[in-house]
Amino acid sequence: MMKNKNSPGTARELLRSIPPRLDSEYVFPGKIAGKPFWDLKRQFEKAVADSKLEGVTFHTLRHTAASHMVTNGVDLLTVMKILRHKDYATTLRYAHLAPGHKQAAVNTLGDVLKNREGKTPKTA
Repeated sequence: MMKNKNSPGTARELLRSIPPRLDSEYVFPGKIAGKPFWDLKRQFEKAVADSKLEGVTFHTLRHTAASHMVTNGVDLLTVMKILRHKDYATTLRYAHLAPGHKQAAVNTLGDVLKNREGKTPKTA
């Protein structure tokens, strides 16, 4: 059976493939041995400053993740749940990244109707 490239197992496998660092089981080990790293946002901001990137914030990561998901066919309701948006309108901002979804939905409906009656559906 072929594994879905978007399955949660893929991310888990990717993280497990990263060689352990500093004798820690954590991907982001803390300064104290055996403890996880907790202040990722501050380190992210330091990395952005050190790289001299302008206009990049921690929120940019969420926006980029949402954009990649929608562009690669993840439906908006799933994106909403993953990003934990409370309002669907927030997630709808990414709808423009998947203009083919509407055409695909119409094509699916046409296929269903065609297969249901064995012929092209009649219009009103």
